[in-house]
Amino acid sequence: MGVCLGGVINGMVTFVPRMIKAGKGGHIATTSSMGGFMGGATTAPYSAAKAAVNNLMESYYMALKPYGIGVSVLCPANIKSNIAEAVYTRPKHLENTGYNVTEKTIDLLRSIHAQGMEPVELANWLKKGIEEEVLYIIPYPNADKMLRDNLERVINYSSAEGIKKQEELMRKRFEEMAKNRPQSPYRNIEDVGFAQARKDITWVKPTRMPGAPPEKK
Repeated sequence: MGVCLGGVINGMVTFVPRMIKAGKGGHIATTSSMGGFMGGATTAPYSAAKAAVNNLMESYYMALKPYGIGVSVLCPANIKSNIAEAVYTRPKHLENTGYNVTEKTIDLLRSIHAQGMEPVELANWLKKGIEEEVLYIIPYPNADKMLRDNLERVINYSSAEGIKKQEELMRKRFEEMAKNRPQSPYRNIEDVGFAQARKDITWVKPTRMPGAPPEKK
């Protein structure tokens, strides 16, 4: 929360008053995530922080228009980077996350992020979004469908009938993932214990896969 949300807040509080006072307009861009549009069983703090960033930047987008200051928030998914190795530089007092972290889980993350978008391509999406003064920069050709699917999920979660529909959609999605897993970097999630609790945390119920819908009885 301190990095993903606090960092953005600090930046805005520091620079926005100076930009307004300078009276020259400008443009602000910050980085959020597709994860900010939905919750996640294994990403709750991250998703909550990114959702707050999205909301905050939309508020600034409206508030700064009279000053000629544009606002964009970049919302990517998987990007090719060394983020899997962040565990090596995490401060000592923050090491105890509760998650199972081993060389195998780190290697799995490396394999996942190796499939991500090239940073240069992401930068080109950002440049285009700023030039077109877009608020939400979703760096994918099918952005409209992704956002509509997300809105449908929110609508589904708003009624008992919709929840059943959403659970069925999730079940089919996980079946499809399982079917394709031999050709996917995600195939070893259960084997390596990725996104699972540490083994000494005994009150956590083991799952087949984080976020998976319940098995039918």
